[in-house]
Amino acid sequence: MAITCRLAFLIQYHYSFYIYMLIITLLLTAMLIVLAIRHYRELKKATGNGLQTFPANHLQLNALLNSLNDIIYEFNEDKVCLNVWYNEHTVRVIDPKEYIGKKISDIIGPQRAQKFHDALDYVIKHHKSTSVEYQSDFGTGKWYIAQFSPVFDRAGNYISIISASVTDISEQRRYADALKQNEQLLIEAQRITKTGNWWYDVKTQEIFWSASMYAILETDREPANMSKYEY
Repeated sequence: MAITCRLAFLIQYHYSFYIYMLIITLLLTAMLIVLAIRHYRELKKATGNGLQTFPANHLQLNALLNSLNDIIYEFNEDKVCLNVWYNEHTVRVIDPKEYIGKKISDIIGPQRAQKFHDALDYVIKHHKSTSVEYQSDFGTGKWYIAQFSPVFDRAGNYISIISASVTDISEQRRYADALKQNEQLLIEAQRITKTGNWWYDVKTQEIFWSASMYAILETDREPANMSKYEY
């Protein structure tokens, strides 16, 4: 009888304990839901209609950032870097986080930073975008383009923040340089052989001449009221 009563007591004790833990779990879950709803409302207020594009969790956000090829900086009108987003898996000479809380000149020196500060000054004064194409300041030989843009709120008001997106354009530069070199070789070959070329744009119905075509025809332009084709 004593064993039966003790067993009943233990069962009742454990049952009460589990009920107690369940209540605590439910309360904690409710608190988390309230916090999540509050965070959702604040996020919705901050992002407006762009909320549906915002990553569902921090893992997705990190994955999104790590898929970026660009480095995106955020500056105030004192030219101080407020934040930076970038692919953390890419090896760089300087970690972009080093810029946070500092001016660009604090990291790379006043002379090399001048082009960026000039671009920031332009955006601050005109509230318009501008870009800077430059070779790496660290001797890597790579080429970059930095696009500086003013940041506006949903009402279209400038909020005294400037974003800067830095893109590696080394491949494009090499391709452009190769095209320019080939063009120079073609011009030289046509000059030596006294030949020229022209091409026709079907959409615009325009005809374009190479420089050597003008030289062969001994003119710098076609006669007035006459197309290149007629000439």
